[in-house]
Amino acid sequence: MRSKSISFYLAAMVLAGIILCSAVMTVKGQSRGADGEREAFCRSMEAELLGATRTMLQKEGFTNCGVTLNRITDEDGSMQYVFTIHHSRIDRMSESERKALAAHLEEQNKGMQNTESLGKITFRYDFLIL
Repeated sequence: MRSKSISFYLAAMVLAGIILCSAVMTVKGQSRGADGEREAFCRSMEAELLGATRTMLQKEGFTNCGVTLNRITDEDGSMQYVFTIHHSRIDRMSESERKALAAHLEEQNKGMQNTESLGKITFRYDFLIL
């Protein structure tokens, strides 16, 4: 009987330790320090990039274009933004026309590629062809 109560208290202490560590790690993960400021800046920049890309595509005649933006952050802090664009007119374009469109879109974001506060940023444009 005594060994069961010792096992129970030992198991309870282990579980309490796990819960405590989980709570501490969750709080650390949600801290709003320099990482929070960087994330907020990135989100505002992403909204601006997405809006500018949609506007430019609309000016080129691609109205109601589907555009998604994904960010890939490397360990060294460099970031790659991947735009995925879908439009029925793009589906009918040749590969060379798509490359020219991607180059035109990339030219628009040239000034943001080496932002001092964020490090190196690169852009990639993929076209979703159905």
